[in-house]
Amino acid sequence: MKARLDELSYKELHPTIRALADGGFDKELADLVRKPGNAQRGVDAMRQELLGMDASAVTMWYKLLNACHQTAIDPDIKMRNFPFLDDGTKRQVRLYRLPDINGYSGYEAETELRKQGYKPVGIKKAMEYIAAHLNSQGDDPICVIGAQWQNTDKRVFMPYFWNNVGLRTFSLSPMDERIGSHCRYLVFHKQK
Repeated sequence: MKARLDELSYKELHPTIRALADGGFDKELADLVRKPGNAQRGVDAMRQELLGMDASAVTMWYKLLNACHQTAIDPDIKMRNFPFLDDGTKRQVRLYRLPDINGYSGYEAETELRKQGYKPVGIKKAMEYIAAHLNSQGDDPICVIGAQWQNTDKRVFMPYFWNNVGLRTFSLSPMDERIGSHCRYLVFHKQK
């Protein structure tokens, strides 16, 4: 039976919390854990955030995020919002640029990619790709249309990787806003 993070004891969970905080994945949590006497509050906060999640899946999520070597990560990019889902394919992942000078909204890009026979990748495949191809993250954003999250205002966002003045950044972009034609999309190779 898999351990759930909210069921682990303070002693079992604190090293994980400390590692996540020290890794810079959650500034608020990091500040909480580093203050003397606040370690238990940090563990309690993490338990609440990861309530019911599989400990091994969370560990894998954060290890993969760490392997992407990002300088800045949007605070809403977390496992609760972008869980690892089985995409059901073993096909190779590639970067693809849509041929349009005016760009697309995220929704239009998703429709166009599917029309052309491409399947957008999810967050796990995207993180694996970036971790294995660190130099691919340049000035042109790499959009992850296959991973979408809806905030409390009902607005839908997709994650993207880019270099912001030399800083490797993992951010969010609203799906309903126009994305420049310089954007690249992570997709699965077409089936033959």
